[in-house]
Amino acid sequence: MGKTPMSKSKVQAGQGKSAGAKRRLMLWMTFMVVFIIWAGYTFLVQTAQISDKSSHLAAQQASKEETEKKLDQLKYEVSRLKDPEYIGQLARKKDTICLRKHQFRLKSQGTDVIWLIIEQGLLSICLKPLYRKK
Repeated sequence: MGKTPMSKSKVQAGQGKSAGAKRRLMLWMTFMVVFIIWAGYTFLVQTAQISDKSSHLAAQQASKEETEKKLDQLKYEVSRLKDPEYIGQLARKKDTICLRKHQFRLKSQGTDVIWLIIEQGLLSICLKPLYRKK
């Protein structure tokens, strides 16, 4: 009862199918492990790049906001410079004589220059006393 050449061939054939299935399974598992390692590495590299670029973007946005504040301040100053009263205040503050097209700073040149400017009609906004008591 027992052992016939037929039964041995069936057992060996079954083992052959089992060995091929194991080999295919091992190949599939190797491929999956390599793919998962590659995907994980790519994910980590992209995460690092995203964090670097987001910090750079935050710095750029802060710089942009600061620049926009400066621009708004300069626009405000330009709009104030269109007001003649403000220009007169600045001229008095800086001890200058304001002329129509130029500003001159007079220190101790005497009153002859002032009378010459007044006679020619060049004075448009203000005169500040040249001599101050210190």
